[in-house]
Amino acid sequence: MNFCSEAHNIHVRLVFIDGRLSPNQEQVTAALKFTKPAFAALAGLCTVVSLRATGLPESYASVSENFIPPRAEPWVLMPPVLSFNVISDVHCRAGTDDWGYPYRDVEAERKFANALDDLYTVNPRAAALVVVGDLTNTGLQGDYDSLCQVLRRSFYPRTLLFGIGNHEFYSQFRTSDGKLSKETFPNGVTDGMCIERFLNNTNAYNTNRHKVYYDRWVQGYHFVVLGSEQFQLSRARYTDNAVLSAKQLEWLKEKLQETPVNQPVFVFLHQPIPNTVAGSEHSGNKGTENLERLRTLLSQYPQVILFSGHSHRTFKNQPKTVVQDKFTMVNDSSVRNPAGRLRESPKDSEGLTVDVYDDHVVIKERDFSRHVWLQQYDIKTPKEQQLTVPPIVSLMQKQGAKLF
Repeated sequence: MNFCSEAHNIHVRLVFIDGRLSPNQEQVTAALKFTKPAFAALAGLCTVVSLRATGLPESYASVSENFIPPRAEPWVLMPPVLSFNVISDVHCRAGTDDWGYPYRDVEAERKFANALDDLYTVNPRAAALVVVGDLTNTGLQGDYDSLCQVLRRSFYPRTLLFGIGNHEFYSQFRTSDGKLSKETFPNGVTDGMCIERFLNNTNAYNTNRHKVYYDRWVQGYHFVVLGSEQFQLSRARYTDNAVLSAKQLEWLKEKLQETPVNQPVFVFLHQPIPNTVAGSEHSGNKGTENLERLRTLLSQYPQVILFSGHSHRTFKNQPKTVVQDKFTMVNDSSVRNPAGRLRESPKDSEGLTVDVYDDHVVIKERDFSRHVWLQQYDIKTPKEQQLTVPPIVSLMQKQGAKLF
């Protein structure tokens, strides 16, 4: 594709935001008309690899006002005011297997490292990464060591937020040497011990936390992380549900009141609200204790966007990644093993990028294993109670790729 310029001869080599420079990626050399206004129009769609201008400094380069990039909507021409990434269900594991033999899940480490690398490639300006639970598989220290080893050798945004998942409590099913022993549950392990291990390991990246629920302000936007405070040790019916105490919900109410009504607030909880997003329709699993109080509270704030994982439900051929009632709910799939209704896809690995603009939020599904975008959603920042989520045409479909 070529774009002509009569005024100046400026050559820009581009790689579209799909990813990296390779023989399989489209490389475009464009002659662009040179005007000052908004080089961000280009930056939002691609990575500039090289710029060669005649008679003018590179720092002054921009796209002409009448230049319309491919696949662009009018609002895409300006860069987001905030960008961040959301993943979950990493399931790192190392130490021993269920029978006590030495074991390391190399595939979990590889997928986690690949996800971080892919996100850094396509979204290097991201201000935050949120990992919404199930960082580990057994909740034992070896799992956290595996997770931290990947983080130490990877690039990720400066702000790194972790939520607790049900698997962070699974050390209660293990003996002291790591063997699986459900019959002797909880094997001397308390809920408090599981939470303390989670905090001790994640505070190295996100300090000054003493609870599994906390909030952060990132570039003027409110991030609220919720987390289960109990497991089935406390009550058998809790199983894998998120147990949010009355104190946590009262804290959430106060935090939501701090957020301006004209901008989104991002809430993260590992377990989804049942019968909403893809994979949340599990019969017999309530999902969240104090469910109605949580739902009622969030429903008072239409600007809430709630991200959850837990189900591992893949993005592919899935119409319920984003669901709206009185607020917005989003499924973030899984890094380790996204699953369909009938089977898992062993090679798959998925997550989200989020771009925040003044009046809307764009959520994009990312396939880390194939390095391609999937579906994309535009969520309007509520000025009134009514919200809309018009889906934007899938980039994979637009490229003629098959969704598995």
